[in-house]
Amino acid sequence: PSLSTITNNTTSPITSDILNTTTLINSTDFNSTLSSAPVKLGPDSDFHPNLVNTAVFLISCAMQVATFAVNYRGHPFMQSLTEHRPLLLCLSATFSFTLVCASEIFPDLNTYFELVAFPSSEFRNMMLSIIIGDLVLAWIVEKTARLLFSSSTQ
Repeated sequence: PSLSTITNNTTSPITSDILNTTTLINSTDFNSTLSSAPVKLGPDSDFHPNLVNTAVFLISCAMQVATFAVNYRGHPFMQSLTEHRPLLLCLSATFSFTLVCASEIFPDLNTYFELVAFPSSEFRNMMLSIIIGDLVLAWIVEKTARLLFSSSTQ
């Protein structure tokens, strides 16, 4: 394979991983400052919902969907994402579920999934911005990498 092919196939996922890791670390640090006193947990201790694990769950769920949807190639080896209807519906449903939980539209649903209520509407809006922003930035990174590193023969 040409250097352009190798660069294109590795740059976008690596950059996307850096974006996702940075987003997750920064939001976890921010959430830790708002969370109550740290709880000492052992490997076999019971689960105790808190603001940090709620934020990590929502953000990591959205990141997985964004990464998969943005990096899915489709043709010439597979169906495109729009042609692969079950996959498209699954990704759409998962991302929609994440947005519904992050927006706290149905508090009973959040309680069922042991998600802690956000401390303020500003915090909820920040979480929604992070989730949507990560999807948009991942898409921009992917399109930019393809534009910069793809050869005319691909």
